[in-house]
Amino acid sequence: MKVFKSFMLAMGLLSLSTTVCSQAFAHGTVCAVMYEDSNYSNHAYIIWGLNANSTYVGDSWNDKVSSVYVAPGCQLTLYQDSNYQGLPQTYTQSAAFVGSEFNDKASSFKCTCRY
Repeated sequence: MKVFKSFMLAMGLLSLSTTVCSQAFAHGTVCAVMYEDSNYSNHAYIIWGLNANSTYVGDSWNDKVSSVYVAPGCQLTLYQDSNYQGLPQTYTQSAAFVGSEFNDKASSFKCTCRY
């Protein structure tokens, strides 16, 4: 069951509370979390690992990110198109709203941590 739940979380099919995210960050396993709605709400896409990249977020997440929770010491760059193309937007801290110019426009990402 634990493996299934982890898979569901990674696929963004289950939501995480900020407390759970903070605990995961404390253990150094999560680079960032992208949320479907502003204020870290609705579905969550967890970016596992200290250095993670995705050339395409998948059909279920394409153009749906509205807020991001970034682990301390990490940097998340979202791109408007797949394969790291299009306008990039970099976050070095959490954002309850990614901004009107980037809301619901992310298609790929790079996430890196300094530790």
